Amino acid sequence: MDGSTDLDDVTMVAYLHCRGHDFEAIDAGDGHVSFRVHGEDLDIHIRELHEGYKVPINQYLKSFKYARGVLFNKKAELGVRNNKRQTY
Repeated sequence: MDGSTDLDDVTMVAYLHCRGHDFEAIDAGDGHVSFRVHGEDLDIHIRELHEGYKVPINQYLKSFKYARGVLFNKKAELGVRNNKRQTY
């Protein structure tokens, strides 16, 4: 998976951001927003995520907040209103 891949999971995007990958929010249609993650060795880092590779928690939380912010900004840009409260 060299180059880029599209993902819907903000937690996975946050982890990959911790591992040095850039990302952008994209319009996936029907009011949904996905992430396009860029970089080399994406398949290796995704496998390491599932194998339990650890990243510093403060770095992960910072990336998670950033990714959610990008997600909500893209939804606002698209005019998407979501009345459901998101919980994590």
